[in-house]
Formats: sequence, C-alpha cells, structure tokens
Amino acid sequence: MRWVLIAWCTLVVATPVARAETNTTRTVWNIAVAASGGTQTKLTTLDDNPNVLLPASRCVAGLWTLKSETATHFVGTLKAPSFNFARKAKTLQVKVRKTRSLMGVARDYRDALHGIMRGKGQLILREVEGGQWEVAGFAPEPLGDVFADHPKWRVDAKAPPKPAQPSPVIDPKADATELVKVINDYRASLKLPRVALSPALTKVAQAHVHDLNVNKPVAGSCNMHSWSKQGSWSSCCYDSSPAAAKCMWAKPKEIAGYKGKGYEIAANASGITPAHALKLWQDSQAHHAVMINKGIWKKPWVALGVAIKGDYAVAWFTDETDK
Repeated sequence: MRWVLIAWCTLVVATPVARAETNTTRTVWNIAVAASGGTQTKLTTLDDNPNVLLPASRCVAGLWTLKSETATHFVGTLKAPSFNFARKAKTLQVKVRKTRSLMGVARDYRDALHGIMRGKGQLILREVEGGQWEVAGFAPEPLGDVFADHPKWRVDAKAPPKPAQPSPVIDPKADATELVKVINDYRASLKLPRVALSPALTKVAQAHVHDLNVNKPVAGSCNMHSWSKQGSWSSCCYDSSPAAAKCMWAKPKEIAGYKGKGYEIAANASGITPAHALKLWQDSQAHHAVMINKGIWKKPWVALGVAIKGDYAVAWFTDETDK
C-alpha cells in the first residue's frame, strides 16, 4: 500500500442551480501517493475522501491531453488508463463535463487543475450517464496503474456501481435567469414589487462580470465596483469616494446608452451560484438595502440587470426609465 492519509481543507460553496440551493461544505482532499517514476507526489480529489469517493464510482485514471473545448465540455484523450472496474483500453476518448466542482474549484487549486484541463496532465475521472465523465481528482505527476497500486479504491467486482447521475454543468445564462428569479422572489417575500429585467442593464452587468474575472480591477482599496482600463469605458478605483460613485452611475450610459443612472451590488465567491450571491447580499447591510429599497434607496426600482460567471455576481438597479 503506497499512500498516507490525509491533509485536508474545507471550502464553502453552493449546490448546483438546477436544485434548491443552500450553502454546503465541500472538501478537497490531498493525499501523498507514489508517482510512476518512484517519487512521491500529491493526489487531490474533489468533494470527498478518495477512500469513499473512488470505490463508490466507476473511475479511470490516466494521462489527459486536451483536443477541444466547448461551453459545456472538455474533449480529449486519456492515455495509459487505469480502471477501478472491469474494463481495458490503451487509450480512451473522453468528454469531461464542466461541472461546478471543476470550474469553481477553490482558487488555491484552480490554476493547477485548469492548466491540466486545457493542456496535459494526470486526471482521475468518474463515469456518468451518457458516456461522459467528471473530474474526481488530479495530480502533478503521472501515477501509473493507480488502481492496481491502491486496491481499496477499486469497486466491488461482485456489485459494481452503474454510471453516476451527471452533475449540472455551469451555464452562465441559466445562472443569470436564476439570479433574477431569486432576487425577485426574495423581494416578493417581503411584499415588494418584482423588478423588470432590462437588456441594457444586463449588458452592463455582463461587461462588469467579464472585467472582474479577466482584468481583475479589485486590488488594495479598489473594491468590486471598480473598473479596469481594459475596456471601452472610463476606468476607476471604487473606494467609496464621490468620484468613484459617479464612475459607477455613468456605466449604463457609457456601455449601453442607458439614459438613467445605475446602482450596482456585487458578490464574490469561488464558483459563485445565484443562491450564494443572494445570501451574501442579504448578509451585507449596504447591499441588502439596495436590493430591497431601504435606507436612501426608497425610490422604487424600475429596471434590473444581472450577470454571474466565474467568481462574481453583479446586479444593477435603476429608478429611471430608459427614455
């Protein structure tokens, strides 16, 4: 037996948007294992202890090479596959789903895992219905015949599991639709009117989510309402000064030609979901006041725009019609 157990860290994320969402705890497990070259390396598994996760699933380990990437899948090959169930192959062509566990993995692990997914590296995949796969684990070095070396990770040959139910893939459009719904459902629960969705404000929200994820204007005293210099808008470091506020208010006009001012709430979490964003806004006194027309925000909102992708969710409100 060539492994030692276990260093682990706990991460707070949220369940997929296709189900009723509540905050849950996911765990990333790091285990020292022997690499195929005889050195020691680290195997990281997603969501559960490998002694529980792997023998309960139909899994394969091997050296991944990306062939193509779509909005919902990575497509590639797995060389030298090692199976934990009765199957043999020298090379496996696989479609790997872009689940929230994969795309929203904690930042400490994201660069390494996404570097493998968009290039080459050691993966452990679990089979799901439809002939597809989901990432169960990864390592920086080849692991060889991992399931021969670790028999506790093989399935019960007398009662092998069926392919698992697939996890929902991340869909920014579906997440945005859900975000509008949870905001308006929450307002309705407080007997406040629902706010109509604005295509113009949605364009502003989409631009800002892209800027936050890709250009990363948040730094030092510059909070999530900041804008980088990498776009067709005026950049600003939002530090709660009057000038910063004016920068925010002007974005609907700059980006979408909207005549009125816009007011934004923003949330940040690893692989954020609509329900998690709502909870973060509910827990923030300033953001909560904007969302439910309290404090200085008593003039009713007439339009709303949202976007959610990567680690950010934003919602834009206005009390002025687009005339």
